[in-house]
Amino acid sequence: MRLRERIYCIEGIHDWGRRAIEPSVEPMLQLLQYGIGSWEYIRRDCATESEFKWYIQNEWWKRCKRGSILYFSSRGSPGVVSLSNNENIDIGQLELLLDGDEEGGLEQCIVHFGGCRTMRDKKRIQSFMKKTGAWAVSGYGEESGWTGVADNGLALEFMYLSCLGKGEPYDIEIGNNRGDHRKRLKDLGRDLAKRFEPLDFKILVRE
Repeated sequence: MRLRERIYCIEGIHDWGRRAIEPSVEPMLQLLQYGIGSWEYIRRDCATESEFKWYIQNEWWKRCKRGSILYFSSRGSPGVVSLSNNENIDIGQLELLLDGDEEGGLEQCIVHFGGCRTMRDKKRIQSFMKKTGAWAVSGYGEESGWTGVADNGLALEFMYLSCLGKGEPYDIEIGNNRGDHRKRLKDLGRDLAKRFEPLDFKILVRE
C-alpha cells in the first residue's frame, strides 16, 4: 500500500567540532508534522553512498515517492552532495541511483538540496531533472548556513517546505503538472529568492 506524500529526508553526518549538540534538521521536520500539520516525514542519517543506495531502494521511499519531497539535508558544493567528511555523491551518480526504476524515477517529486552551492551547476541540475523525471529541483547557489544563529537558511527552509504543504497561500499540489501549479511554484521561488537574497535560492521547474 502506498503511503501519503511525505518529506523523505537524507541527512548527512559531519564533524561539527566542539559543539555539545550536533545540529540536525529533525526539529524543523517535527514542527512541520506535529506543529502545523503540513507534512509527515521520514528522516535517515546517511554517511556513505552505499547507505544512501539502500535507503533509496528500500520500501519506505518507494511507498511514499509520488508527490513527495526528497530532501538532502547535508553539506554541498556545486553539483555535489556531501554525505560525510570523506564521502561525496555528485549529480551524475545521483542520476544513476535515482533514474529508471519501475516506478518512474522521480516523476511527480521535488528534490531539495539543503547544502551550500549545490545549485550553481545549472546545466547538471537540468540534466538531472531530465533523466530522473523530477518535477522540480531546489537549493542554494551560495552558503545556506542554516545552523548559524545569525543565518537565515533555517527560516527559508521552514517557509519553503510549509508553503509546499497543505493549506498555505501558494496552494501548490506537488506532482500536478498543470500550468497554474507550475507558475505558483516559480512564484514561490522568486519570492523566497528576493526575501533571502544572499543565499541565492533557486527552484527549477520541469517544463
